[in-house]
Parts: sequence; structure tokens; C-alpha cells
Amino acid sequence: MARYGGEEFAVILPETPKQEALVVAERIRASIAEHLFYHDHGTSIGNITVTIGLASFPEDALEKTELIDRADKGLYQGKTSGKTVSALRNGAGRPEQAVEKHPSAALLSSLVIATNREVRLIPQDFVRLASECF
Repeated sequence: MARYGGEEFAVILPETPKQEALVVAERIRASIAEHLFYHDHGTSIGNITVTIGLASFPEDALEKTELIDRADKGLYQGKTSGKTVSALRNGAGRPEQAVEKHPSAALLSSLVIATNREVRLIPQDFVRLASECF
């Protein structure tokens, strides 16, 4: 898990098919939603929700930059539609092309997670909770 922009985090899930990545994404979403967050000085931050975009190799993308881009687009599609976990439906990748292009490449899924709060306000609990879900 790594920071990916101001309010976003990226998660790479090696050897994880899209259906399993959806389960991980939902676990992350539920774990964050159920947790009570507090500032370091003890006052409540309130509820934190996340929207998660998902893409998988080779189903949705054939290159690493395209994989992150597709997950990012899924994230923004989810934000505009009100969904908390979103995967673009029309995959750009084709498994047979991926095997030709990357014969030793493994299955890979990518998540992009955006919070409803500024990241600087969120304590390390956020990263720990999300990391425990995979």
C-alpha cells in the first residue's frame, strides 16, 4: 500500500484475480467504515468513508501504467455514481495478447482508494486497517 496523490492510496495485489480483489476491496471499505478514528490529541475525526477503483491484468490492462489508470478511472466512476467499490466494465486487455507480450507475467490486480477526508487528518490506523484486509 502506498500513497497515490493527496487523498488517495494505491494497492497492488499480485496473483489476485479480479473477483478476489473485489472481496479485498470490500473488506477494506467495511473495515474503514466501521472503525472510529481519532486525532492524536484524542478528539474524534468522525466517519471516514472510501471509494475504491479496481482493475486487473490482463483483463483490464496490458501495461502497468494502464492498470493504475484504469483503477483510477474506476475510482472516479464510483465517486460520480455513488458506489463505494467500482470496477470499469469494459476491459481494455485481452489475456491472449498479455501472454504474447509478457509470457512470464502473473495475474495482478490494482486498487486505488480515495478517502472522504484530507489524508493529513487520518492517523496511521487507516493504513494499518487497510493492510490487514489483504
